[in-house]
Amino acid sequence: MRLWGLKFALIILLLSVSNKRVDGQSRFETHFECSEEFADSLLDLAENLTHNSYRDSAKILTLKVLKCCRSLNHRRLTARALLQLGSIAVGSYGPQDAPVRYLLESLSIYIDLNDTLGIIRCNLQLGVLNFTIQNYESAIDRFNKILDLNQTQISNHQQKIAQYLLALSYSELGEFKKANLAFKYVEEHHDSTDLDFWLLVQSFKGKMLLNQGNPKKSVQLLEDFYRRNKEYLETKKPSPFHAFLATAYYQTGQAQKAKSNALKAYTMAMGEGSEIIYFLESLRTLHKVYFDLGMSDSAYYYLTQLKELEDTEQNNRVLQRTAQINGQFEFEQELKARQATQALKDQKIEQEQVRDKLIRNALIIGLGIAFILIFLIFKQRNKVNKERKRSEDLLLNILPAQVANELKNKGEATAKKIDNVTVLFTDFKGFTKYSELVSPEVLVKDLHESFTAFDRITARHGIEKIKTIGDAYMAAGGLSNSNSTETENVVKAALEILHFIEKGRSKKIAENKPFFEIRIGIHTGPVVAGIVGVNKFSYDIWGDTVNTANRLESYSEVGKINISRNTYLQIVNYPDFNFESRGEVEVKGKGKIEMYFVYKNNTQNNLSTQ
Repeated sequence: MRLWGLKFALIILLLSVSNKRVDGQSRFETHFECSEEFADSLLDLAENLTHNSYRDSAKILTLKVLKCCRSLNHRRLTARALLQLGSIAVGSYGPQDAPVRYLLESLSIYIDLNDTLGIIRCNLQLGVLNFTIQNYESAIDRFNKILDLNQTQISNHQQKIAQYLLALSYSELGEFKKANLAFKYVEEHHDSTDLDFWLLVQSFKGKMLLNQGNPKKSVQLLEDFYRRNKEYLETKKPSPFHAFLATAYYQTGQAQKAKSNALKAYTMAMGEGSEIIYFLESLRTLHKVYFDLGMSDSAYYYLTQLKELEDTEQNNRVLQRTAQINGQFEFEQELKARQATQALKDQKIEQEQVRDKLIRNALIIGLGIAFILIFLIFKQRNKVNKERKRSEDLLLNILPAQVANELKNKGEATAKKIDNVTVLFTDFKGFTKYSELVSPEVLVKDLHESFTAFDRITARHGIEKIKTIGDAYMAAGGLSNSNSTETENVVKAALEILHFIEKGRSKKIAENKPFFEIRIGIHTGPVVAGIVGVNKFSYDIWGDTVNTANRLESYSEVGKINISRNTYLQIVNYPDFNFESRGEVEVKGKGKIEMYFVYKNNTQNNLSTQ
């Protein structure tokens, strides 16, 4: 009741500050002196509101306090207000650029003030933010910055929290030895009375077992914790516990238990920005469970929410992504049907061969009939070989030849690290608006024509298509032969893609029809390549090189190809290309990256590198 009264009083205060002015000045300035003591007290109030999940009210109050602190030029209070705003944003849904700006500005001030506690709190929030957006390397860097402080400057509790968050990040990167060491530290310094923290530790240990591919042990660990703490869990909202237990149940084939726990986590985490990872985990499980149960409407409902949260920049592309999923599913069903048909045909051939032997041995029908049967068998074998080749060609549409051969020969394909791969990303500019102006049939037709042309271009240059994501297209060169020629081929393919889209754009303009344009980004570096999945397997590549190529596309311009310095150095001496240096460009989450626009030699004159 005290908190509700406090919040009501705060709302009245904020309304008076926002809406009423006297003689050109706000009543806030008239009735309340903007002082250090006043700002410090209101920040305490904002932290209390945030802790009790009244983030909107806390944000309004903190923004006004920040204005007061800046007017006082009080750096420590300004840093505290910025840290508070960053913490509120990290714990809320929405774009993650705001908390980064707040937290980095706060951290800068705390570093200038040599305020160790402030530095620790900022790094913790930045680490949590990076963990939430799956930038685990950056999260680890933040937590290690805390642990690198002098032992006299960091409390045992802060060390424990940093080690705990390190364990989570290492687990997601697959560095389980380091994760176990961090978990061990946490367990050795655990306060047995702090059940809230112990719940998080055990929940994420269960998640690590899932990451290690051991869902049975994960179920055992989490069920054991539930049996020992059932009464405590029933009084809390343990969304991480139920989210990870649901995933473990699903992976061990216990669909109903998975659904029950996923729904609990979904309900508990809904609307809580600080629990976005548990909300996402529950959405993934709910989508899979309902899909397996044949409840496609429910599966699609949770898939839609999942996609909106995983990629807010593509909220309007659900139609394209759904069409892509359905297309891939239908293709895999067709492939399975062909394989089943092929097996029946092989069995039939074997039966015919046995019958042919009996006929020939008996010599009853005669040589004429025997020759006819031989001819028919030969013809059938050719037909089978053609069908088999067709199945193999379908496999080659999904996988590179080298990987397909390994999969056929061994029944599996080993993931590999390749040191010099050139990755290409394209993305259509204006595609969302275009999709609103044309019918679904025209939209899918244009997208199909574009990607079909891209497939032909990349195949002609010996480049592997990796995948399409909505209206984005990804390909790579050098997966089989890592040399500069592969990089040259990728750039040539990009130029052809650019030319194809430009021709389509010109035609649409001439016909007074809506059109879309394209941006392209290319980066060269090491990747890990391999197959993921069993029934719906796909070939993919991972690593910082892929992320950087994607960023280069985002920072490109319409109708241009943006390449990194790594790519530039491999093709700079080729006479077919001209380059325009862009210098070092500040890239969100990556720092400064040196970039170049690349052009075909006969389309760009008098350009030189800088």
